[in-house]
Amino acid sequence: MSVPYDSPTAGELASTKIFIPDTVTSTWPWPRHLSQYYSEVMGESAAWFASLKIFNGARVLDAFECSCPELAACLGHPIASKGACSQRLRPNEIDVRRNMITMKTFFFALLELGLDIPGEVISHPTIEIMTTTSLDMMLFDNDIISYNLEQARGDASHNIITIVMRELDTDMNGAMLWVADLHMETQKKFLEAMTVVPKWGEPIDSQVREYCDGLGNWVRANYEWNFESERYLGTKGPEIRSQKWMLLMPKDCLKDSKEIGPVIVDPSLL
Repeated sequence: MSVPYDSPTAGELASTKIFIPDTVTSTWPWPRHLSQYYSEVMGESAAWFASLKIFNGARVLDAFECSCPELAACLGHPIASKGACSQRLRPNEIDVRRNMITMKTFFFALLELGLDIPGEVISHPTIEIMTTTSLDMMLFDNDIISYNLEQARGDASHNIITIVMRELDTDMNGAMLWVADLHMETQKKFLEAMTVVPKWGEPIDSQVREYCDGLGNWVRANYEWNFESERYLGTKGPEIRSQKWMLLMPKDCLKDSKEIGPVIVDPSLL
């Protein structure tokens, strides 16, 4: 019998383990690569962002720096220059999540820097399948890892784990497994599309190969960043990745925080 997604007791919340499926390590052909400029740009990036004074306190800025956005960029663009450095949910549910994350508008745009690919090539159905499926895989991995923190902040309503629990009437770990299966199906679609990318002739073809390779690498980069940064798992990312589980934080325990933006994750709660 599945447990209703919104009704565990406080005692159950404190002892529940969240299963973290490995969606990428053994199945995705792109290995982890980190730009040679990472150690250099890390400090420069942090100093520049701090100078903007966007957040409302030092603690929030510290939490943002723990998120290591420059790590994501250096994993996502390992060869860039320093300067560049079954059952289904309702379709609109994933569409909403897809449009909420920043990958498509920011990091994906970086893939086109230095390339001169015509718009009709980028919008070709096969390329669009690869773009959408890579984005979806990053969405799935991000929501798997971020669910614990988001439910602790009372902000998990748009997380795909919450949506799957509600739509399929399953529990949290049932939703984790369902999303992991969906991730595998999406991997297959991406890899199948890559085998049938059309030919336009040079110099377009070599640029399209670079762009498509970048899409595949971003899936790996996002997965690695989820564990290597401290955005969602604090300092316990490597440990959680190895053991494939973490403790569920008390529901809404961070909901009353007056801080807007990232928060520093207490590793003792995980």
